[in-house]
Amino acid sequence: MNFTTSIKYPLKNTTMCIFFLTHINLILTYTLECISQVIIDSQPLTVSILAALLFGESIGAIGAAGLVLGVIGLLLLEVNL
Repeated sequence: MNFTTSIKYPLKNTTMCIFFLTHINLILTYTLECISQVIIDSQPLTVSILAALLFGESIGAIGAAGLVLGVIGLLLLEVNL
């Protein structure tokens, strides 16, 4: 790993984190409690998908299976059956 690569990844992750925290705080201020809970619970899934789309990070088969299980878990927690 060279110097440029070792600097690029922490900066990328920090930038993504600050972007999402700022926007999540603004969204949560103006939404209902039930919708806020869905946003908070789905944040790790959203970050991993956007990291793959925006920065080209690979998800892989195990990561994709984890995303599917995460969505199923959100559905089980948030949807009234």
